[in-house]
Amino acid sequence: MEIGDDVMPSICEMLKSLQNLEELTLWGNDLSETAWVELSRCLEGRSNKLNMLDIKENEGICPENVV
Repeated sequence: MEIGDDVMPSICEMLKSLQNLEELTLWGNDLSETAWVELSRCLEGRSNKLNMLDIKENEGICPENVV
């Protein structure tokens, strides 16, 4: 199921509440660069960092911005 920018607030809320979450996979979605920036901020604010963030084949990602 493809997700768009409109669900990013819900994803950020989920990330805040699931502090034990270790892996997040977001393949093949249509998110704008703004949404990716918002996701990045949400992830930076977590006390427990993810072990893996898999964001293959997504719209809105510039390869130079993926670390």
